[in-house]
Amino acid sequence: SHSFIAERMLPFTAGIHIHDCRPYDRDHLPPGAGQINFAEFSFYGKADICRVFEPARNVPPEDLKKGLELIRTAW
Repeated sequence: SHSFIAERMLPFTAGIHIHDCRPYDRDHLPPGAGQINFAEFSFYGKADICRVFEPARNVPPEDLKKGLELIRTAW
């Protein structure tokens, strides 16, 4: 699984960018608008790495706020 591989790579990870996605061509969605289970990646919340919130530029501010809250709750 992606989370298994990401956790194994954590000692070598300097940073991540955070956004959601949906198959097959939708990415850079705000967290919660796609299919990623962010709770599976909760190890990133405690990691000493750089985290960049990276949704598309046309995402409404309210959706960004909801997405950030989802990440905070999951991690």
